[in-house]
Amino acid sequence: MNRYKSLTISDARALWQRWAISLGAVASIPVLSLVVSANWLPAVTLLAAWIIGVGVHRVESKHLNREGSSCSALVNVARRSLVACAIIMFVINILYSPKVLPDVLPSENLNPELPYIACLIIFPVTMVFSFFQYMSGSTSSACSHCHEHTGFFRGDLAGARLRCSEIRRQIKLLFWLSAFLTVSEWLYYHLFYINVNLNQPDKFWFIILPVALYILSLVWLGMRYYALYKTYGLPAEDSEEKARHSTLRMLMICQDYLLLSPDSFGYMDTPFSVNIPFNNGRSEQEAKERARKICDSADITVKYIYTSDATNARDNVQHYAVVLPESLKNSMEDRGMWCTLDMVDRMLRTGSLSPLLNGELYRIFTITMAWKTYTHDGYRLYPIKHYKPTFRLRDMLKWNVDYNDLSWLSVASNNQDRTLWRIRRFWRKYIIGLGKGV
Repeated sequence: MNRYKSLTISDARALWQRWAISLGAVASIPVLSLVVSANWLPAVTLLAAWIIGVGVHRVESKHLNREGSSCSALVNVARRSLVACAIIMFVINILYSPKVLPDVLPSENLNPELPYIACLIIFPVTMVFSFFQYMSGSTSSACSHCHEHTGFFRGDLAGARLRCSEIRRQIKLLFWLSAFLTVSEWLYYHLFYINVNLNQPDKFWFIILPVALYILSLVWLGMRYYALYKTYGLPAEDSEEKARHSTLRMLMICQDYLLLSPDSFGYMDTPFSVNIPFNNGRSEQEAKERARKICDSADITVKYIYTSDATNARDNVQHYAVVLPESLKNSMEDRGMWCTLDMVDRMLRTGSLSPLLNGELYRIFTITMAWKTYTHDGYRLYPIKHYKPTFRLRDMLKWNVDYNDLSWLSVASNNQDRTLWRIRRFWRKYIIGLGKGV
């Protein structure tokens, strides 16, 4: 199979649906402003943000949560934009309310007979959020939050890059659409709008134009994703009918050394990865037998680490650590190169590690350090601010931590050593996780 044939019809459909739901909620606010009063429009805008979360969550469930399709960057831009717009609208309502704050703003600027011109608020805000999301890339809070709940990424190199590039393309498109609408509608508002009635030119600029651009974007992206599927799409027998299996990945460890060798794509990876019939639990006995056969010795220790979904979300990957005594180190040199943690770190920084190994090491290191430093609620275990314990591979057998518990990743990024960490935790749970129950 061509290594670039990595896009399923579900991926293409989910990418299009995410755009349709996210931008559709944003574009619906100017339309709803025609029938919703200014006092209730902030609440309706918050409801639209919640609907985005529910709608996208259903898309993820329908398409088996593939890592490319479940990217939350675009969704977070839309939801945060709507929440920010709701807050701005609420503040404006207060400032223009003579019963609450009399004489703060001139009442002649307000005509209660006219609908709220919501597009003058929502598109500038969306432009700002999409710009910062695009510029921050994978370092954004949306990506960090995604890492905390998915355990980094699963290693479908070609497919993941294709899907991630499309998400960035969507965010870039959202920025330019928002920028165009911001400039054009504010120019029209200052040059031609009269606060007497909403005539046909007003309706065109404030209502029809945003909806028309939204529909055109749906058509263009639909054609694009259909063409991408025809070019990069997986054949049906590869994406749907292939028998399920489990992959046993074994990290070979001796003291503080990790055994690595180049894979078929030229990336450094563990040389020992085998497929077995699908097992939804653990295959520790199978892993022990395979490891003993590989090392030609029973004097080894095999430790289960965690289980993750495979790229197609139908199979799984079971991750194990195989700890060898120092007496077997030289006998394994023909299978790969023993690398120190410093060498592995340099490979990671230069992009020399395989995506799957990158994800494994990220998860193991991050969860281990969080477990050794903080409680499950994010409080410090030791009364020393910013204390960092040591990380040594030789201690892996002693670590009694559940690497399947991804909440440790959240603890690692938000804990007692972070400024305003309780507010951050509240924001992530009730704002970022709006509509998804996370």
